[in-house]
This record gives sequence, C-alpha cells and structure tokens, in this order.
Amino acid sequence: MKQLLTAVLSLSLFFQPLFAQTPTPATPAKPAKEEVTEQISIEDLLPADTLAYVTTSNLVGLQHSFQLLDAYKVAQARLPKEELEAGDNPLRTVSRFLSFGVEDARALEGSRIGFALLLPELSEPTGAEKKAKAQDPEARSRMPEPLVLLFLEGSRMEDARKAREQLIAYYNDNFQPIGKLSEIKQTEYKGTKLDRFKNGEAGMWFGSTYVLTQPAALDRLLALRADRRAQRLADDQEFLRARTQMMPQTGLFAYLNGKPLNQLLSTVLGRGGNPLDFILGGTSSMLGSETIKSLALSSTFDREGVVDRLVVNLAAGQKDFLSAFFSGPKSEFKAPQLIPAGTEILVSHSLDWVKLYDDFFVKTFYGMMARQEVIQEGMQKYSAEEEAKRKDAEANNQKAVEPKWDEIDKHVATELTEEKLAKAIKEREARMDQELGFVLRDELAKDLSNEITVAYGIPKLMVAAVDGDGKKKDDTGWAVFFGIKDRAATQQALVKTFAYFTGGMMNGGNREDEPNAPAKTEEQQKQERELRNQNAQAAWAMMPTEVYKKVEIKSIFAGYLGFSDEFMIVADSKETIKQMLDLSEGGRALASDYNYSRAMNGVGSATTKVFIGPNMFDGLLNDFIKSWIMNPATMEEDASARAPLNVPATVAATLEADANSLRLEAFSPLGIAGTFALWSFGNDVRQGTERKETNARYKLRELAKAEKVYARKHLNRYATPETLSKIKSTSFSEDLKDEADNYKFEFKLKPGGKGYEVTANPVKYGRQGRLSFFMDESGKIHWADKQGAVATAADEEEQIHEGRVEAAAEAAAEDAKEVRIEPAPRPARRKR
Repeated sequence: MKQLLTAVLSLSLFFQPLFAQTPTPATPAKPAKEEVTEQISIEDLLPADTLAYVTTSNLVGLQHSFQLLDAYKVAQARLPKEELEAGDNPLRTVSRFLSFGVEDARALEGSRIGFALLLPELSEPTGAEKKAKAQDPEARSRMPEPLVLLFLEGSRMEDARKAREQLIAYYNDNFQPIGKLSEIKQTEYKGTKLDRFKNGEAGMWFGSTYVLTQPAALDRLLALRADRRAQRLADDQEFLRARTQMMPQTGLFAYLNGKPLNQLLSTVLGRGGNPLDFILGGTSSMLGSETIKSLALSSTFDREGVVDRLVVNLAAGQKDFLSAFFSGPKSEFKAPQLIPAGTEILVSHSLDWVKLYDDFFVKTFYGMMARQEVIQEGMQKYSAEEEAKRKDAEANNQKAVEPKWDEIDKHVATELTEEKLAKAIKEREARMDQELGFVLRDELAKDLSNEITVAYGIPKLMVAAVDGDGKKKDDTGWAVFFGIKDRAATQQALVKTFAYFTGGMMNGGNREDEPNAPAKTEEQQKQERELRNQNAQAAWAMMPTEVYKKVEIKSIFAGYLGFSDEFMIVADSKETIKQMLDLSEGGRALASDYNYSRAMNGVGSATTKVFIGPNMFDGLLNDFIKSWIMNPATMEEDASARAPLNVPATVAATLEADANSLRLEAFSPLGIAGTFALWSFGNDVRQGTERKETNARYKLRELAKAEKVYARKHLNRYATPETLSKIKSTSFSEDLKDEADNYKFEFKLKPGGKGYEVTANPVKYGRQGRLSFFMDESGKIHWADKQGAVATAADEEEQIHEGRVEAAAEAAAEDAKEVRIEPAPRPARRKR
C-alpha cells in the first residue's frame, strides 16, 4: 500500500471533481440542535504554490460509479465463488481504498478525501554547503522532500468526525503506523487543538475539514489563515481555469503546478531547472526553463469505461521538444489499412519533420556541440592568459594566484554570447550538410511525409504454437511505418547518411581526432565523401534484397526494411512485411476491424492516435485476480472466455497540440488512474507474497551457513537451531519458532547429529505465502507449491539460488578458519 501511495503521488495523479451536495434528510419530530461549523474549502487552506493536489468526488458517488463499470462486473464474474464471498475479496478491498476506509453511509455521501504536496521552506545552508556553492555555483543543492498532506472535507461536522475516525484507522492499517484512535494525544498548538500521532505527524480541524500531515505543513496552513492578503490555491488563475473546464460530476481530477515544480528542479539541479538543461546548458536543453505551466487530468466514469482528459499548459512562446514533436497537422492515417486485425498496440503520429529539425535538432544537437566549441575556445584563451600571469609572477619572484571556479565561470560567460553561439551553430549545420552530401533540412521536406505509425503485437500467420523444445513461440511481430514522398530519393538519403556515420562522425574538415594535422582542402573532403558514398552504395547493393508485390525488402542489421511508394517499413521479419502486403487479397485490416473502428470513431482526427487492444487489459485483470485468490492453480490460464470485456479497446486516445498546450483524450475500462491502481494493487499483493517466501528462504540459507561452520568444528556433526544461536562461533540468530511471517519451521536432527532436515510451510496458504520448502545437510533448498502441504527432497531444487547458497556457505567456512578451532577430544580407549 505504501508503494501504491508513493507511486500515485510521484506520477502526479491529482484529482479534483465536483463536491456533490448532500440531500436534505427528513425533519424529525424533535430535531436535535445541529452544531454549526464553518465550512472551509481545502483550496482556501492551501497556498498558491502547492506543488500538487488530488481529491476524490463525494465518496458514495465515486464508489457507485466504480461498481457500475463493466470492468468491475467482469472481475466479479471471473473471481471464484469462494473468493467473491470472502470478506477481504479484491473488489471489496479496492472499493475500500477508493473511500479510504470510510464506510458510514452519511459520511460517504457528504465527504471527499484527497492529498496535496507542499514544498517546505529550506533551512539555511551549512558552512560546507556554502563553500561548495561558492566554488561551483552550479553544484546540486539538497533535495527538499515535499510535505504530504492528507485531508478530509465534510459537509456536516458529525459526519466528518465519523469519517475521520474510520480514515485514521484505515490509514494506520494500510499506509503508515500512525497509531490507533485511543493513542492520539490532544494538545494546544498556536491557539487551536492539535492531534499528535506516535509517528510524529499531526492532525487539525479547520472548520469541517480535517488535515493530517507533518507539523511543518500545518505551520504553513496556519500562517496562511492568519494572513488575509496571502495568495491561496483558490486564487491561482491556472488552477481555477483547469477546475472550471475539466471538473467532472463523478470521477477524478489531477492538478500539477508548474511554478513550484520548476522551483524544486532548479533547487536540486541548478541552472535551467530540468535535468537536460543542467547537463547541456540553457540554450541546448530538450525542454526550456519553466516550459510546463500546469498539468491537469480529469477522469469521467461511464458504464463501459472511463474517459480521461489531460491538458498540459506550456509557457507562451517556448520552442521546445514538446511543442515541436506534437505540432504536426491533423491526419487520417493510412498505415492501419496495412496492419492486420488483432494487432494489440497501434500508435499513429503526425510529425512536422522540418519544424522538429528547426526547433529541436538544431537547438539540441548542433547547439550542444557549438556550445562546447565556444567554451573550449574561451577556456583556451583563459588558460593562455593565466599562463602569461604565471610566467610574470615567476619573473618577479612572486607566488602565482590559483584560479577560482567563479572567475572561470565569469570568463566563460563572457565568451558565451548569443552571436557566437548562433554563428557556431550555423557552422556546425553547414559542416554536417557538407559531410552528408545533401542539405538535411531540404531533404526532410522533400522525402518524408507526416505519418509515423508503430504497430506492436501483430498476429503472425503460419507460425507453430511451440518450438522443438515444447516452449511457446513468439507468435507476434512489430513494424514501424514512415510516410515517404519519393522512394528513390529516400533510399539515396539513407545511403548517404549510412556512409557518413560509417565513415566517422564529424571527422571531416579539420580532422578533430588529429588537431595538429593540416586542414583538408575542399577537393580532399569531396574525394573522401565520394569514396564513402561509393562504399556505402556497394554495401547497400550487397544487402539481401527481395521484391514482393513491387515492394523492395532489404535485410539490414537485426531488422528488415521495406520500401513502397507511400511508406518505408521497418519490421522484425520479412514475413511480417509480406503478411501486411497480402491484406489487399482478402485479409482483414485493423482499420476495418469492428473493435478498432468502434474505438476510434469516437475520437476523430488528431495529431496522435493510440489504440491498445483488450488483451492487454485482460492479462492485467487476470494477473490481478491470480495474485489475490487463495489458489491460482484452480483458475484457468485465460479467464477471458468466462466473462469477456464489453469494451471496444483497452485504450483509445488522441493527442494534439497548439502553441501553448497539449491535450489528450483517452477511453479505457478503468481510466489512467484506475488501470495504474489495478496494476499497483496486484503488484503490491505479489510483492507481499514474495517477501514472506523470500524471508523463509533467507532463514534456511542462514541456517545452512551456520550448520556448515558448526560441522567443520565438530567432526561433521550438526546441531539444533537453538544450539547454533547460543554459541559464538556462528552468527545465526534466526528464531525459527516465530511465525510472524506466516511460515512454520520444523527441524529434525538425524541420529548422532550426522545430518538434519528442515521444512518451512505457510501457516495460512494463499496471499501470505504459497511455496513450501525443504532443506537437509546438503544446504540445497527444494521448493514447490504444495497448497500448504510439506515439501520433500523429491521436489524441485532451487537451481537459481543454489550457487549463492553454496558460495555463502563456503565463505562462512573460510571465515571460520580464521577463528581458532579447538580439536574435539578423542574418545577414551577401552580397557582390554
């Protein structure tokens, strides 16, 4: 559960739906006096620089919508009856997670729960940090850990109190051990009551809103309440715009604030505020400084699935990778007409190659090299000046002053002018075009059209189900389609590019690998380029080639290239290419498949289309159920036939961009957040099972090491675990009687101590542990899923870990040699 919470926060799935009003109950004959409590929205409590924010809708609406989903009903049908009737079945557990343990009906109806991330105020840097920063201004700073804030907001104080009690109990059991309700200590804090939990966190009421977080976060909230002029999250225009445009009636919403995000990255990484900017410099990074202004995601629940809407707002006027990559024209993609029905994943994207080249490639690739050139020239000039100063100091019998990093940075900064960088970029671009033998920008515009389509999981025809060893063969392929305008021109450009890279990247002109060599003349460079092109043309001609239905297919490296009049196709095999070309003769293309067309007709034309077939979600759902049920062996390998998903696709999405934003709309059975949560729940359960099984293995290995050490000292006789834990010659300290990790150990010492056997069986077979283990004096572990029964030496030997066990045992034996071993006393001779 902790991993799930951390992952949800790190992926910024922050939600804000409408707060549904609670229906007015019937008035009793003698109404009790209801406590009047101020209702304070959480948005008025959070500062404007809140990093991230997530909340559910009213909890009863969220749970009801979840239970209406087709995926929920499919999971119900696939679960074995005994699991479905169990009190802790997976669907009930997920439903409790959506309400964070709140079960009271009125509290559910009038409450919402959420999280927020706040940036803490950094303390003053230490002396060592100040010194390091002075020597290197771009040195990384301490990583400020964001403050996690959990809140509960109620419409009635009485209901909010009930929800708080159930929330704290659920949070303590599933996320962090903060303590039980009876262990909460109430104290006065800055004029108000404060709940103090045993792990150091604190809780406080703000009207009918309860906040559970670290004291540092509460200090920020209290300071904000005291300052009427301070800006709140509710005052932030970006947040208000996102909430107004995207807030669903019943569903989920996420908001990520770009300003504190950039502040966080700038603090950690230095200049520019993002990893590539730190590495490459402000003018050559993939994303410019403060590119992302905000990010908002909403999820709307429907019976068939969930519609997700994602909007990424970019800083106005920024030219960066995101805006360049997603700025192609809207297109109706042609490649799906060539891809077989049943293909699992399809991504079609419209790319403006020239814009990408101008706004990204020139800026990043040429800009990086140009920047390094200018810096190198500046450093050489600086070094020459410093060398002259040193010689002057020697001539005058004076001590030379050692250069400082801040002086070097200032000197380099004076050399890094925009004019110098622009000139160096143009020189680099011209040098590249000269080495290639064509103008790259013009060639992109002439040869390539906008479409790029990636197909994965293409069903292969005429492929045996198993290989000679009886193992299941991979019966799917992949292909990438690049739209082209001129087949011959595209092939020639590829040949010249291949010649350039095989001939030595950027080694023409002044021969950078030989700085003292004389510069080559234009004629020499031309001759070298022509020779490389001739060699590349010869290599191209020698590649295995086949023409199939007017499409030229070449074998190149680990893949195959196919050239038609409309596409350059890169695929895993020529059979995959041929199969796609055969679709025109009676095959069924993905574009005409009912599942695909039903999913895609609703999304229209766009810059990017994404399709992921139902098999992916089917597998995810089956894995989730198998990780949860008591005995996975009782469930068929593929439960899809028992209850198929009544949805057109797992994911059908479009993505497009304008000058200042990226917009995504996607449909899936559980939505982005729900699909991620499903995977996380299943993964969390599997990891819990494996952790307990691994602990059992670890205890057996530690026992094996200790037994070998003991046997070396006692004439190959072994001892009980209790004896091993008492003597000092071994470090064995495991309590095999402890069943806290759901495993029961049984140890049996053979007569005369000449051997031993030990078994480890799950106390409760199922999610807490499924494997049974057996080990004897050989130190080899045998294991099997015996459904709780005892393992024996006849079960499978753990080959993966055997070498590690033996190596560990040998290492322990070597360590024992260093300990002085007293020889065992010889038995007394019998009298004759």
